[in-house]
Amino acid sequence: MPDPQDTASIKTATRKPTKLQLRTAEIKATNPKMSLGEAMRQAGYAKTTSLSPKDNFLDLKGTETAVELFKNELAGQGITTKKLAKKYAEWLDATKIKSSLTEPDQVVPDYETQLKAKDDLIKILNIGGEEFSEEATFIWRKK
Repeated sequence: MPDPQDTASIKTATRKPTKLQLRTAEIKATNPKMSLGEAMRQAGYAKTTSLSPKDNFLDLKGTETAVELFKNELAGQGITTKKLAKKYAEWLDATKIKSSLTEPDQVVPDYETQLKAKDDLIKILNIGGEEFSEEATFIWRKK
């Protein structure tokens, strides 16, 4: 997880993230299907605080800094939004080899992988909704 002392490199940041904000960001990043409120509780936030993640986490300057630090760390490892988009496109068209003892091997669609990628994208993009979900807002936070 990003070092809270490394906030000087973040130009848009005006506030250092707290340990709870950094821990929440790490928990959410490693468990994308977990709700943000649950990630907050596991990080150590009070249950009542975690009931309003938008007000008590997403809208805070320290959270913006934590997200920027995490994005920079990912970019430093070569993980960019362009690379992720390319990988999702690959997963949406995934195939596998179907083997048979009596017939030649065949390349067939890997529906399990394709459906998982579709479900992830629907959740990230909140397709069908008017606004981004909490998870999408957390991942694609505006600078």
